Amino acid sequence: MNNTIQKVLSYPVSLIYQIATQLRNKLYDLNIIKNSYADIPTISIGNITVGGTGKTPHAEYIISLLKDKYKLAYLSRGYKRKSIGYQESGKQCSATTLGDEAFQVHKKFPEITIAVDTDRFRAISHLSAKDPKPDIIVLDDCYQYRKLHPDINILLIDYNRLTYLDNYLPYGELRESKHNTDRANIVIITKCPKSINPADKLSIRTQLGLLAYQSLYFTCINYRKPKGVFTGQTLDITPDMELIVVSGISQPQHLYNYLREQCHTINTITYEDHHTYTQQDIKKINGIFEKMEDGKRAIIITEKDLSKIEQLNMPENMKNNLYSIGIEVDFMFNDKDNFDKKIDFLSGIITSSKRFNTINIM
Repeated sequence: MNNTIQKVLSYPVSLIYQIATQLRNKLYDLNIIKNSYADIPTISIGNITVGGTGKTPHAEYIISLLKDKYKLAYLSRGYKRKSIGYQESGKQCSATTLGDEAFQVHKKFPEITIAVDTDRFRAISHLSAKDPKPDIIVLDDCYQYRKLHPDINILLIDYNRLTYLDNYLPYGELRESKHNTDRANIVIITKCPKSINPADKLSIRTQLGLLAYQSLYFTCINYRKPKGVFTGQTLDITPDMELIVVSGISQPQHLYNYLREQCHTINTITYEDHHTYTQQDIKKINGIFEKMEDGKRAIIITEKDLSKIEQLNMPENMKNNLYSIGIEVDFMFNDKDNFDKKIDFLSGIITSSKRFNTINIM
C-alpha cells in the first residue's frame, strides 16, 4: 500500500482520535475529571509528538543541574521493559527490568533513585515511603498523563517536526492538539540546526501562540566522541574510515547525518525504537564488519542501545571495535545560564512551604 493511500485511509481515524483527545482534555480543563499534585514536587519533561524529541538527554540535563542540591528521583513508565508493575533501580536492575532509557539514566546517575511504573501515582507512593524521600521527582513523558498536575511542566518540540505544521495521529504525529502547549511552563525547541537565528526564534514563538508567562528555549544536540564499550578508548573518526552505525532509536537520521560529515563510508543498520537485540543481530552486524578493511573500521552504537548489546556474546575483534556514542544538549542564543537560573529558582519554590499556592510559576 503506497503512502498516499495510507494517508487517505488514516485521515478518518485521525478525526476520531482528535475528537476523543479534545473531549478528554476539555473534561480535565473544566475540572469535571479531577487531577492533583503529587505529595512530592515534580518536574515533568514531555511532548505532544510521537517519540524522538530528546526527552532523555533533557532529563539528564535537569538531573545534572539539581542532583547536588536536592535528593532526586527519576520516574518513567519503562517502555518496552520485560518487567511489570513498580520497579526500582538497584544492584540487580537492567534494561530488562527498567527499560533502556531508564537504565541509561541509572548508569549515568547511580546515586539517584530510578523508578518505573505505568501508574505514576502508585510509583510516587512508593517513592514517598522511602526514608529519606526525594525532594523532587523528574517525570519522563508525562505531558498526556493528566491525572497528575506537575509543579513544573516542560514541553519539548522537535525543530524538524514543529507542531503547528503537523496533524493528529495516525495521519500525522501529534498525540494531542498543537494548541495544547498552554499547559507548559517552559517550551524547548530541540534538535535545532546551528544556523538558526533570532528571526527564526521570534517566528516560532509567534506560530506556537505561546502565552506571556511561557518561557521559550532552543537547544541543539552535541555528540560526544565515541567511546570503546569494552576498551574504554575514544575513537577519532577520519574520512577514510568505514563505519557500521547501529541504531534502535526514534529519528536516527540526525546521528547518521552527523557521522556522514566526518566519514565517507557509513553502513547503517536501523531497528525500530527500543529494539531488543539478539544473537542473530550480532551475527548480522559482525557479518558486515568482517568484510571491512582491518584497521580502518569501527561499529558505533547509541547509548540507548548499549545496555542491550553489551551483554550479548560477540567475537573479540568485534568487541575491540565496538563504540558507544553519547549526546548532550546545548542551549542556543546564550540562554544556558538563564535556563539554569530559572530551573534553580522554580525548584526552590516548589520545594518550599508555598508550593501549593503557586500557579503558573515563571
